[in-house]
Amino acid sequence: MREILVVIFSIISIYFAVANHKLHCMLFSRISSKKCPPHICFIMLSCLFFGITIYISQEKYFKSLFDRLNGVAQSGGRIVMAGTNLVQNAAGNFDSLSDFADTVESMADGITT
Repeated sequence: MREILVVIFSIISIYFAVANHKLHCMLFSRISSKKCPPHICFIMLSCLFFGITIYISQEKYFKSLFDRLNGVAQSGGRIVMAGTNLVQNAAGNFDSLSDFADTVESMADGITT
């Protein structure tokens, strides 16, 4: 069934991309009694149908890509939360925020030299 949809949407997207405006309007007049839309509308329909074709044929890839990106976002969030907790706990051991900042600066200077 998926292959049939890919073929149908491919043919539709090729028709909308390759046919001239006169052919588009002739087909449109058979379907509807309204005025034929501008040619750019048919070109955008071609892009839409081509995008649908790609999504249908590559659905598994897009789903696995989304799952990976979702995992990266969740891991990044956990890392940020852990770093925030670490800094809050470390800052709590100092008398003032200025004392904490001085200690961090001296550690950074020790690493760079």
